[in-house]
Amino acid sequence: MTIRPRGGGLPRFAAPRGTRRPLPLQWRALRALALLTALFCIGFALLDLRIKPVISTIGLARAKALATISITRAVEEEFKENAEDYADLITLQTGKNGEVHAVRSDIVKINRLKARLSERVQHNLTLDMINVPVPLGNLLGGDLLSGRGPLIRFKLLPYGTSVVDVDNQFVSAGINQALHRIVLTVDAGISIVLPVSSVNAHVVTSVVVAETIIVGEVPESYANFEGLHSDAEQIVLEALT
Repeated sequence: MTIRPRGGGLPRFAAPRGTRRPLPLQWRALRALALLTALFCIGFALLDLRIKPVISTIGLARAKALATISITRAVEEEFKENAEDYADLITLQTGKNGEVHAVRSDIVKINRLKARLSERVQHNLTLDMINVPVPLGNLLGGDLLSGRGPLIRFKLLPYGTSVVDVDNQFVSAGINQALHRIVLTVDAGISIVLPVSSVNAHVVTSVVVAETIIVGEVPESYANFEGLHSDAEQIVLEALT
């Protein structure tokens, strides 16, 4: 279609109806950039879904091992510098003949021990960055590629908190004998900071601080009816009387 301008001049040609004018170069560049951005985001999301479980599992395993070593080291350092004897933590109340009537714990000393140990554990749980090497085949997935390919290293930041608790345990050690133990239980919470999230785990370690055997009066006779007929106990008692 030809359009002639008024007053003369060169004719202009109008585009026929139903046809689109070509987009400017800037608009085409923006559309291409938006498409590439969308593809990148989708690819990153899919890669994150595959990478996160792998590095989380490996990172937590490494963090648990380091936390266990840190707790054990803290306990060894505490006992080496501040050796606590059973007599320092427990008082046995005895009767005239030396029989044990009661067992009392020194709460003040036990709480001091808990505070010192908790501080040491907390200090040792301040771990450095963990390097987690993962084979490329593990990230791509599939049993055929597992463990193959170059190692890709991820840096993870672990941190932790600890709770120290004291437990008194009495265990049978013979006829009228009991083994008394003071057990410290350290519950450490470990967290691994990933690039976009974090994963948590717990490490529980128990340590015997002190123990002793409490001996009572030994009876003149002793009978164990466990596993016998229900009437065996009554028969033996009648024979003794």
